[in-house]
Parts: sequence; C-alpha cells; structure tokens
Amino acid sequence: MRMRGGPRPRRKETLVIRFRTAGVVHVVLTIVLGVVSVNSGNNLLCLVTSLLLGYLLASGVAGWRNVMGAEAWAELPDEIYAGRAFRLVVKARNRRRFASIHMIEVSARPAGEWDGLQEPVRAFFGIVSRGETASRSVWMTLPRRGRAALALDVASTYPFDFFIRWGHTPPESGALVFPTPLPERPSSVWADEGRPDEEEDRPVGAPLDAEEVAGVRPYQAGDPVNRIHWKISARTGKLSTRLFETPHVRSGRTIDLDALVRNGVERGLSIAAGRVLEAGREGVPIGLKDRGVMTPPAPGRAARLELLGRLALYAPARGGEERR
Repeated sequence: MRMRGGPRPRRKETLVIRFRTAGVVHVVLTIVLGVVSVNSGNNLLCLVTSLLLGYLLASGVAGWRNVMGAEAWAELPDEIYAGRAFRLVVKARNRRRFASIHMIEVSARPAGEWDGLQEPVRAFFGIVSRGETASRSVWMTLPRRGRAALALDVASTYPFDFFIRWGHTPPESGALVFPTPLPERPSSVWADEGRPDEEEDRPVGAPLDAEEVAGVRPYQAGDPVNRIHWKISARTGKLSTRLFETPHVRSGRTIDLDALVRNGVERGLSIAAGRVLEAGREGVPIGLKDRGVMTPPAPGRAARLELLGRLALYAPARGGEERR
C-alpha cells in the first residue's frame, strides 16, 4: 500500500494457501483412483491418475506464479473523516514479464489496534496484462478518528479454483482520520478576545453589517438558514448561500478547543472540525487554542489540514501523549 506521492509499493511478505471445495474433491478422487489402479494394475486407471496429479500440480504452480506476480497498493485521499465514506483507489500491477495475471482480488482492511472495527473492502481485477497497472475505486469507512493502519491482502483462485492463495502485506500507518464534523456553534467555540457578546453566535464569515453581501455560492450542508439568499434561490431553483466581505472576516478566527472539550472530548473535537471546514468554505483564516497554547489564524488548505490533523491525534491532558 502507498499514499499518493509515497514510496513505491512493497511486495507481499507472506503467502498462505488453502484448499477450496473443488480442490478437496479433486485430491480425494485422485487418491481413490490411485489406490484402485495400483491394486488392479489397470494401465488406464494409472494414466488417469497421472493426469489428475499433473492437473493438480499445474494448478498449484500456475496459481502461485499468478499471485506472486501481482503487486498491490492503495492511494488515500487527503481528507478522511470518521464515519464518512471515502473513495479508496486500489491499484494492481503485473510484475510478470511474459504473462498476464488473472482473477486477482485485493482486500483493504484496518489493522493493528483498528483490526476488526471495519469489514474489508474488496476490488477485483479480471486480467492485468504484463507490465501494466490497473486501478479500481472502492468506498471505505473508518469508524473513529486517529491514525489508522491499513493492510492489503491479495487473493486468487486461478486457474481451476482448487486453491485460494493469499499474499499479505504488513500494515502501514498511512491513514489520518479526522473527527466527524458537526455544524453546531456553541457560544464557547471562539477564543477571540474583545468581541461583543452578541457576536458569539455568529458563524465564520457572518457580516458585521448584514447588508454587505460580497457574493453567493451553492448551498452546502451545515450552512445556517439565515444566510440563504432566498431571492437568488427562488430565481435559480437552487439554494444559494450569501458570502460576506468584512474586516472582521479577513482578520481570521481562533477556535477555543479547551472550552469545547470540557463537555465531551469527541463532541468538542467534532464541533471544532466543523468550524475548520466552514472557515475553509468561506476563505477565513482559522487558528486554534489548545491547552492554553494559541496557534494564530492562517489561511489556506495546508493550514486547515494541519489543524484537522491535530484534532485527529488529540488526547486529553490526563491521557498523556497524543495518539500516534
């Protein structure tokens, strides 16, 4: 597995082989015919037994080479939120020089302390020609915030469904899962000093002067109802949200995380994540107050992702270190 722009994909570390039902039947039939042919001295039965053994051996060798010739990894999006589905791009590359690989199934699953929290998601590759790379998109959900370890399993029953072979890759701690964003706006969300009390409930980007409308954008889930531009919405048939341009907005805002987590850590982190996303939609610089330490507001996507990453790894002070 690899992140976008990360290291090259690694080969499978282990290979596990198990019999399928068809394989068990084939082996039992081969043994029975072998015993009968030896006892009876029937040349035809000896020939059939030899063919069955050769058939089984060819299946084992071809299937082993098929799985060992496959190399798989996953590309993760930059933003993953707990409890929300995200698109995982699974890729398989054929490392063989002279033949295609067939019937490859790649499973992605949480590993380590995340093991068992989520069912694996699977991507199937019918044929991948020599030297080529194929990709499939699957939807995955991770149930909680933190740094998730993901592992990939490559499986195949090629060519005759006698065996199933798994190639396992060690887990990689590549997925940083952000808290589930909530649209709530408690009065304690902001750490800005010197603001009038009546501004506490104003969302990020709200105007000091309600008449100063800088523009509109399509409505997004979580936008406050009082910011919907009803005239334009009625004219276009689609909800539109007003955008405001004020000195207050340009100065940025700071989230008071210390106040938010007093009534519940996870809920407070989710509210903070919602405010970070709202600031991103409005183009407002956003900062964070965490355990009394102020991070000044900064604009741009990189600054927002850094704050979301801190929220993802946040642990209460009594818990010691942050989640890693």
